[in-house]
Amino acid sequence: MNEFRFCPRCAGPMEPRAVDQPDVRHPVCASCGFVLWQNLKASVEGLIVRAGSTGREVLLGRTTGQDLWDAPGGFLNVGDTIERALLRECKRELGVLVRVARLVGVYEQEFAGGLIVSIFYECAHIGGDPVPGVDFIDEARWFSLSSPAPPLAFESVGRALEQLRADRSRGSAP
Repeated sequence: MNEFRFCPRCAGPMEPRAVDQPDVRHPVCASCGFVLWQNLKASVEGLIVRAGSTGREVLLGRTTGQDLWDAPGGFLNVGDTIERALLRECKRELGVLVRVARLVGVYEQEFAGGLIVSIFYECAHIGGDPVPGVDFIDEARWFSLSSPAPPLAFESVGRALEQLRADRSRGSAP
């Protein structure tokens, strides 16, 4: 749990307390009772697919300075909808326009020293040439879904790709 010393509402002292469940502690203001909930962060990730020369392909971005590949995505911001965040992140990270097709899976994953919830969607590529749009991605490339995945930055991306392949082989994906 992050250590918060002062309340964001009244500047009173914060102390860790069990609020809802006896084994889960959250910072609580000793003066006004404000609870700073310490919930898992949610991120949305896009498995962008298209029909390519080798069959169905998925678009991934290579992390800068590493030979690890990742799906475009990011954390949900206040006021976001899942679809709006996913459209934004695909455009921002890889320069492409997509149509959100369907939910592939939801996975817990470690990120920056804590757990997050990653929500993966299959997306159809509808426009734009893939180009890195942020400093943490240095290459964008299409990979055949029928071939093994390249080295991946996160286990959750591999699990989502496996689910996408399984859905397609059963005929349950668009």
